[in-house]
Amino acid sequence: MSEFARLVAESGVLASDLPPEPEDPEPAAPAAQPQFHARQPAPTAQTAAPRPQTTPPRPPTAPDGAARPPVDAAAPPAADDPGCASATCPGGPRPAPEAVIEWSTLEPIDAWRRLVARIRESDAVQVAAALSALGLVSLSSGEIRVACNQRFAREHFHAQLRAEAEELTHLFFGAPFKLNVLEGEPSLPECPSIDLLEREAAAARQRRAVEEASAHPSIQALLGTFNAELRMVRPHSAT
Repeated sequence: MSEFARLVAESGVLASDLPPEPEDPEPAAPAAQPQFHARQPAPTAQTAAPRPQTTPPRPPTAPDGAARPPVDAAAPPAADDPGCASATCPGGPRPAPEAVIEWSTLEPIDAWRRLVARIRESDAVQVAAALSALGLVSLSSGEIRVACNQRFAREHFHAQLRAEAEELTHLFFGAPFKLNVLEGEPSLPECPSIDLLEREAAAARQRRAVEEASAHPSIQALLGTFNAELRMVRPHSAT
């Protein structure tokens, strides 16, 4: 019997007059206890084992004890000529020995004419045409000085064409040359150009042809009949 029922029995009160006995409340669920977990250490990157240090080989030393710089195997060979006058060296074009013009053994104008002829044969027609119109001032080791007016230099001998001419000169002379342009006009005989020399040679051939034809008896008779004068002789072209 519960304590509540015993008290009711002792008091003499009828059980029907009393309110129902309260039921025992259900025991409350125990409060959740926080769970603690051991904290795992954060993963760390694996450290690579240190590489063994190697001592680089010492550069070769000169007889006087000074260290020489390392040689780059991929670097082009140095130019044979001291001081490169154009962008084609070191490692510039190198023609076969038999193709090199021995310019130092020739007169400057003859070396210049051979150079332009070789450039024309190489199909660099525009370069050869421009060089033919330039007056040659001087030709010496590493430098060629030519003359033309400013308009010609601007329109027909610009920087790109000049660089190509220097490359071809290097190729056929076997050495680098710088083309320096001076302001002036080609003239004979002080500043000859190949164009002027060719025109002079053509005029000389024409004079000789007229003289030879005028001396022929048949032509002299014909000229006498018509009281004429022979002024030009044209070469016969085969058809």
